[in-house]
Amino acid sequence: MIYGLIIIGIALAILFLRKPFWGLLFLVALIPFHAFLLTAGSDWLNIKDNTIFSLWKEFLLAILIVRIIYDAIKARKFPIKIILADKLIAALFIIALITILYGTKNLAQAGWGIRYDFELFLVYFVARALIKNLDQVKVIFYTLLAGGAIVAIFGIIQVLFLPPDFLARCCGYSYVFEWTPDKPLQASQVIPGAEPGSIGSYRIISTLAGPNQLGIYLGTVLLLAIAAIYNTAKKSEKIIYTILAILFLIPIYFTYSRSAWLAILAGLIVLAAFSLTKKYLLWFLWALLAAIALAILIVILGAEKSDFISNILLRTSTSGDHILRIKESLLTFIKAPWGLGVGKAGLVSLRFPENEVLINESWHFQILVELGLVGFLVYVGILVDFFRKLFTKIKSITGQYQRTFILAALAILSAMIIHGFFLHTWTDITLVVLVWVIMGIAINISQGEVSEG
Repeated sequence: MIYGLIIIGIALAILFLRKPFWGLLFLVALIPFHAFLLTAGSDWLNIKDNTIFSLWKEFLLAILIVRIIYDAIKARKFPIKIILADKLIAALFIIALITILYGTKNLAQAGWGIRYDFELFLVYFVARALIKNLDQVKVIFYTLLAGGAIVAIFGIIQVLFLPPDFLARCCGYSYVFEWTPDKPLQASQVIPGAEPGSIGSYRIISTLAGPNQLGIYLGTVLLLAIAAIYNTAKKSEKIIYTILAILFLIPIYFTYSRSAWLAILAGLIVLAAFSLTKKYLLWFLWALLAAIALAILIVILGAEKSDFISNILLRTSTSGDHILRIKESLLTFIKAPWGLGVGKAGLVSLRFPENEVLINESWHFQILVELGLVGFLVYVGILVDFFRKLFTKIKSITGQYQRTFILAALAILSAMIIHGFFLHTWTDITLVVLVWVIMGIAINISQGEVSEG
């Protein structure tokens, strides 16, 4: 069976070398199910070490890069129009390499650090190089929404019909209260103090690697669907996208991921700012402020009486840990303002416990600690330039799908910035592919690199 998978992989590699857009489409279509397929497949096929199989996405990206480079050499033309953010990404990469010399030194750790810190930009460049016409944009758009719908439906089934240990029974997941890296993915996360087995007693994961990953993944496709609602003139499409948005919202709630909820809220505010007229925007903001004030009041009054508020909304033990991690990150930065070195912080540090393990619980602080003040400022410059490019084009771009991707990219990037204050956002490959394919498309549209044909 394993040899059969290898043969299929070789055949697909040859196909994607010839048809690189198909390779990118394959990646976009399959990535929401990567965690499930890898965990369940390893169990069903009795594969003890699945490291090679887990790198299928990196192998695929390497194939696409080879084809892009070949086409560029053949055409004697760079495959994309360079913007300031692209130059800053190159500068950030050089800074990361320099930190290896004085900081990381361990080449294996540096390699993992480069992978986690720059895989998102690799996906962005691949998307920009391969998606050049509107038909391709449409195919990617529907593939993203279809993948999100399947993930959401399975999440709803988990909530309504399946026991919390279902994936442990059938698919090789673990069912433990405290997860450690040496164990398979958790089938679900039990909520302390909740009635065992009842709806809402555990955090669902669907086909993703965990509830936080599921929450922000579905939040991203939710923002894409809402942007599509605003930009289509067809009533039938508005109905379909609205149904999808509701479908995404249900499992988002049952992830109980506060970081995802806050990120989605930020994205919705950006969508409203660019979609609503001034009159309706003011109503939206007043309603939002009233809802926030009411929520704060309910939390204050019910903190001691409600298990939901104490165990899910407040979760004081993890909130305290998060604040402590941020404090440690700032102290580390003060001691080493030029950075510890790429791979020395975040989840990569867990792979090398012989060195100091530094979990920041924030992507932004991870970059600050790893690459220092200069690297962090370059990183901020990248985000600012992306915003500038999209913001300056939002009013002049015409076309349903073009405007949908520009608007969605602005909202999603805002959501990811908020999310990055709470978690190591870009260590989840599913989110990396989803967001940075959307960003690549949006930047191509803003640069006039997407043709109608």
